[in-house]
Amino acid sequence: FAVSWNSLAGGFGAVFGGFLLNRFAPANRKWIPAVTMILLAVCYFFAFQLPTVETAAAVLIAVGFMSAIVPPALYTIGPDIIPN
Repeated sequence: FAVSWNSLAGGFGAVFGGFLLNRFAPANRKWIPAVTMILLAVCYFFAFQLPTVETAAAVLIAVGFMSAIVPPALYTIGPDIIPN
């Protein structure tokens, strides 16, 4: 059940990531996946220490939201990093 919510949250996360990418200048977009990956590492660390299944499901949904932000951000900043 939580996995389906994870995928649904991922769709909203991708849209939110696009919104964030539009709000930041191209030079500062590299911080979006960096901060997201740090937050994901914190969530993964706490995911194995949660006391109940319900809290683990909530963290799984949050991870689905955040993990969908990274691919669009990397796809957007990739052409800016590669030299001509």
